[in-house]
Amino acid sequence: MADLDMLAVLTKGVDAWNEWRQTHLRGLGLRPDFSGVDLSGINLRNADLRRAIFVGTNLYQANLTEADLDHANFLEANLVEASLYQANLSHTNLEKAALDLADCRLVNFSQATLVKATLKRTQLSQANFTRANLSRLDLRGVDLRSADLSEVNAQRTKFALADLRKVTCRAANLKRADLRGADLCQSTFISTNFSGARLDHAYLSRANLRGCNLADSTITHADVYETNLTRTNLTGVDFRGSNLQEAIR
Repeated sequence: MADLDMLAVLTKGVDAWNEWRQTHLRGLGLRPDFSGVDLSGINLRNADLRRAIFVGTNLYQANLTEADLDHANFLEANLVEASLYQANLSHTNLEKAALDLADCRLVNFSQATLVKATLKRTQLSQANFTRANLSRLDLRGVDLRSADLSEVNAQRTKFALADLRKVTCRAANLKRADLRGADLCQSTFISTNFSGARLDHAYLSRANLRGCNLADSTITHADVYETNLTRTNLTGVDFRGSNLQEAIR
């Protein structure tokens, strides 16, 4: 349940909130609670909202640019069309949150949970997803250029037609992920598990898949020009229609 006293301070503006928090909450371990309230369109740029609770909160078109939201709880929150540019969302709970059309460029999502969140046409370029849980998400067609997907759990995640150019991804779990038609050109996927994944019609030109597990995946009719497949597990891979002579093995 929302704390009405804290809510009154927050609505006075970011400067008032940050000063009040520093004075009244420092060292107390209390969590600001804004659950279930309507904060649509609010300007919270640069706000200190660490450990804040936004369960079911309406943050439609809110400005959270560069806000510190470390360990915040956004369970079932509405963040549609919100600006989260360069915000810190590390360790956040975004389960079942709506992030459609949100600006999440350069956001720190490290160790965040996004299970069952919606991200239709969300801007995610250069975002940091290190050790985040993206399992079974629908990221079809999403812009993830230059994002860091290292150690993510993206098992059965839908990346079809997504823009994954120049992505960095080390030791991640993409088992049975759907990457059909995705653009992975010049991306780095070192020691990543792609077993059972679908990469049909994917663009893998100059991608680095060194040491990855591609067992039982399908990579039919894909662009593998200068794709680095050294030390890669290719057991049971279906390469029909792809020219392996152009790959580096």
